Amino acid sequence: MRPWAPSESGQDGGAQIDLASKSQNARVDWSRADAWEAKILEDKMKDCFSLGSGIEVTENGISLTGDIANSFFAYLVSGIFSAEGDGTDMDKNKHPSEEGYWTSFYKFMGESYAYLDFVSSYRLGSGYDNKDAIKLLRNFVNGNRQEMIFGSDSKIAKEINSSSNFQEFKKVFELGISQLLNYGIEITKEIVDEHLNKHHPNYFSPLNSSLYLTTVMGGYKAISASLTIENGKITNSIYRIYDNFGAGADDSNKGQFPGLPAMYYLQHYGNNRAYIPFRWSVFIQ
Repeated sequence: MRPWAPSESGQDGGAQIDLASKSQNARVDWSRADAWEAKILEDKMKDCFSLGSGIEVTENGISLTGDIANSFFAYLVSGIFSAEGDGTDMDKNKHPSEEGYWTSFYKFMGESYAYLDFVSSYRLGSGYDNKDAIKLLRNFVNGNRQEMIFGSDSKIAKEINSSSNFQEFKKVFELGISQLLNYGIEITKEIVDEHLNKHHPNYFSPLNSSLYLTTVMGGYKAISASLTIENGKITNSIYRIYDNFGAGADDSNKGQFPGLPAMYYLQHYGNNRAYIPFRWSVFIQ
């Protein structure tokens, strides 16, 4: 067992879905991320986070409840933006064409050296966080293949919500939707999709967020927005950012990001039963 192996209960808290039966090399259609929410939002997740009064999360997704659900003047609308990618961050295949300096270096030094390089860099970059960041690390290192979902009260969510990157996106995005509402336009999924596509957040970096977010997330695969519209105004907004915890072929030689080439090497050349990438997401409210 490695130094941060999970407890018998799984990941010491957090919502997880067992994906052991899924193929390691499966590609994710992020354009349909809102469609597969129904499969990963199980009843047991309700206790993991709170989304506020009038909002409910079930296996069928996010919905309005109580008086607001029956109001003629209120409705919930969701949309999603999906980033493009080659999918190699979610496989365990080798990529000989990507073998540059760092892959050759770790082949020479060995898997144990690559492991120490990756883990020490990740732990340092994440501020030795023993909550969310280490859960992601454990899941990857031990090859659990489990979906992970973090609630709006998690450290990751709070870091994202407090970043200038996310706050600027949220301000511009919601302002655009509010302007349409002021003109009496009913907001549809297509409108939300369009505005997310125009105004989605940049990748997280130390310049617009924190070293912590750069380490645990950096780029992301998709972002969805669920807006409660009541009497022509946005009264609640819930965002969800989706990502893959894995290193793709274009990460193999990014030596400017400490630990990333080592992560790539471990995933694609290391133990077949360990270092397995997985999907994860976080709610922000």
